[in-house]
Amino acid sequence: MNRHDASRQRTTVTGMPLSRLDLVTTIDVPGLVGASANTFTVGGAEVAIGPTGAVIVTDAVDDPAAGGVWSSTEFKLIGPMPGILAERFLGVKEDFDWLSWERPQRPWPIHLFVRLEGGSLYLGPVDRVQSERTDDPGPLVLGKCVLRIDPPLSFDVLDRVRPPSPVTALPGLEWLDHVNGDRATALRLFIESRYPLSHPAAPPATPSVPVWSLDPSEDDPTVWTIVDDEHRHAERERLSGFLLQFSLHEAMINAPYQAWSRTLPTPIVDELTGTLRRVPLKTWRYGSFYVAPGLIACVTGDEEEEECRVWFGATHRSLLRPLRGIEWFLFDG
Repeated sequence: MNRHDASRQRTTVTGMPLSRLDLVTTIDVPGLVGASANTFTVGGAEVAIGPTGAVIVTDAVDDPAAGGVWSSTEFKLIGPMPGILAERFLGVKEDFDWLSWERPQRPWPIHLFVRLEGGSLYLGPVDRVQSERTDDPGPLVLGKCVLRIDPPLSFDVLDRVRPPSPVTALPGLEWLDHVNGDRATALRLFIESRYPLSHPAAPPATPSVPVWSLDPSEDDPTVWTIVDDEHRHAERERLSGFLLQFSLHEAMINAPYQAWSRTLPTPIVDELTGTLRRVPLKTWRYGSFYVAPGLIACVTGDEEEEECRVWFGATHRSLLRPLRGIEWFLFDG
C-alpha cells in the first residue's frame, strides 16, 4: 500500500481541509457545502446539496441496483434524482437546451464519502463523467449519474469500499459440448443458461450494424455480411455457427462486469485465457471466443500475431478478480 492509500483517522473540524483517504468520525457537511443544505436519498446514498458544493455518503456495498463505488475509477449514483441534483452535477437548469453545443458552467465540488467501521472514508472530490435523464415528461429527473474517482483507488482500498460479494449460481458450459455435433442444441442451451425465463434480460439498444443475407432454402446456409453495395463477404461459419458467435458476442458486451485490454503481447493474453475453454468455431469478425462458467472472453486477431486485445464479460464481479495485475483500459473487477 503506498502513501496515498493509507487511511488517516481524525475528526473533522469546521474549516479544516480534508485530505483524500482521511477516515473521519464526523462529516462537516456545512463546511463542505455551505449552510441551508438540501438532503436527498438517492438509491443507497445520501446526498446533501448546498450553495458551495455537494456531499455524497454511501455504504460500502457491491449492489448494482443501489449504486455505489463501481470500480477503482467510477462511482455510480442510481436515481431517480430531482432537477436540483441535475443542476449541481451537470451545471444546468431545468430548462437547459440538451441539444445545445454550449458547455454548461462547471458545477461546484462533489465530495464522496463511504461509511466504514470506525468512520467514513473520504474518497475526495469527484467529477461527473456521464448522466442519464429519465424519459418521464415534466421536470428534469436524472436516472443515473457516473462520477470519476481520480486518481484511481488501489485494490486494497477498493476492496474496503466495495467489499467482495459471494458468488451466486453461474451460467454453465453444458452447451459447449454440443458445438461440434448439434449446434441448434448448443445455441438453445447457451441462451437458456444466460437468460433464464425467471429473469429475462432487458433488450439492449440496437446498434448500427451491417446487413446479413442468406439463402433460406438451405438447411445451414452461408451468411453474407453486406456493408454496402461494393463491400460484402461470406462469414467463415455457416448460419448455425454464426448465430452462436453472435449470441456469445451479445452476451459478452451486455454482461454487467467488463474488462477491456489495450494491445497486449499475445503470450500475456494466452495466460489470461489459459484457464478458459476455447469455443471450437472459426475466427469471426471480432475474434475467437473463450468461456468459463459465467465468463466470456473474445481475443481479437489471429493466434499467429505478436499482439492482440482481449475483452471479458462476466456475470459476477468476482470472476474478474484473478485478472488484476495488468493495466486495463476498462476494468470492473
